[in-house]
Amino acid sequence: MSPVRPENNRSGVVYTAFHNGIASITANDITTEREIASELDTKRARICFHQDKNDLVHEMMITFHRDTYVRPHKHLAKAESYLIIEGEMEILYFNDNGHVTDRIEMGNFESGKQFYLKSITDAWHTPLIKSEFVTLLEITNGPFAENDCLFADWAPELGDKVGIRSFFEKYS
Repeated sequence: MSPVRPENNRSGVVYTAFHNGIASITANDITTEREIASELDTKRARICFHQDKNDLVHEMMITFHRDTYVRPHKHLAKAESYLIIEGEMEILYFNDNGHVTDRIEMGNFESGKQFYLKSITDAWHTPLIKSEFVTLLEITNGPFAENDCLFADWAPELGDKVGIRSFFEKYS
């Protein structure tokens, strides 16, 4: 059984996969995530394995569509880990002026690319999705606080379609 409950939030539809203290998902849940990510303006969907934003550890299965734009950002006093389940992406790291300092290609285990990444840096970063979809397990420390994440002022805001298109052309 795969208990998944939809909720709305600013980053798309969130699914909380907990039933009687146990979290589990199936391939069907990932397929559903892909369908939802395709339909949402944010082009992403997530299944949360933590019970609420105050948990000390946040684990999320996130599916990004190729057209997902994640505004370059950095976290204050946060660690972040990615484990690729399927698909491919690049993580771009930037300096304070928006110049790329590192590009890390990622794919699932079979791809031969890096499939796991842990970052404890406060550098600006963003994922660029290289396949139609990428599904990953993200783990970070909680609790969640909106002011723990800063967005780069040199990067387009969500909703700036012209700026986002230009961003993809420049960095893809």
